[in-house]
Amino acid sequence: MPSVILKAGKERRLIAGHPWIYAGEIDKITGDVRDGDEVDIRDSKDRHHGRGLLNRKSQITVRRFTTGKEELDEAFFRGRVEAALAYRRSLGCGDAYRVVFSESDQLPGLIIDQYGDCVVFQALTLGIEARKPWVIRIIKDLLKPRAIIERSDVHTRRLEGLEEAKGVVFGQTDGRVTVVCAGLRLKLDLLEDQKTGFFLDQSDNYREVAALAAGRRVLDCFSYHGGFALAAAVGGASRVEAVEISEPAVSRAKRNAELNDAVGKIEFNCANAFDI
Repeated sequence: MPSVILKAGKERRLIAGHPWIYAGEIDKITGDVRDGDEVDIRDSKDRHHGRGLLNRKSQITVRRFTTGKEELDEAFFRGRVEAALAYRRSLGCGDAYRVVFSESDQLPGLIIDQYGDCVVFQALTLGIEARKPWVIRIIKDLLKPRAIIERSDVHTRRLEGLEEAKGVVFGQTDGRVTVVCAGLRLKLDLLEDQKTGFFLDQSDNYREVAALAAGRRVLDCFSYHGGFALAAAVGGASRVEAVEISEPAVSRAKRNAELNDAVGKIEFNCANAFDI
């Protein structure tokens, strides 16, 4: 196995659990290896610190996937996705949730989101890009979606030497779905909306806002699809104002208000929040 040999003392972050190796921390790379391939990680005393995927085009030259000596093959990736999926399902996440969150699920550079019967993924690194056929097969087998959409249209891919990519890679869909997130019904466009279609990481915060909103006056700036405004309105706020600069986003938020019986409970203002 080709190896990345670290400079003296540069293994300390790895021992503490950090999964990245920067270009300036590497003493040398041994063996015949291409960018995107797996490599062993060794310190200056030849002690083994796991395996990762290499990309010399990136300042984050190695992203570690395991502290062991497992082969980073399709079965490895499937096992990691299965573990992440089992954990989410144990939490009762509903029909819109993040299945895989990159380093948090020990799959650096990979994001997988479930939106009802559609799945969106992002391949953020060269290592994941090279294994995209595996990712698509694993998603099809484990999540059985009607359609799979790639939303790798993020500028960080250019730091990996990659072009941005977006489109339907399996099945047929126009990207428009209606899902339930934190008790709210939401119309989304998975091909055009921000991130992978929605800010799924805010779902717990929507619940918190709803629980605190009764009788209160609420201002939701940069409201996008109106998630916090909707949560406040459904939670019984006395007045809600949502400010968003994008007219299409405001239109979407108004439709979401209709879906949640919140028409007339939210004042939508299409404007720059800093101006008003």
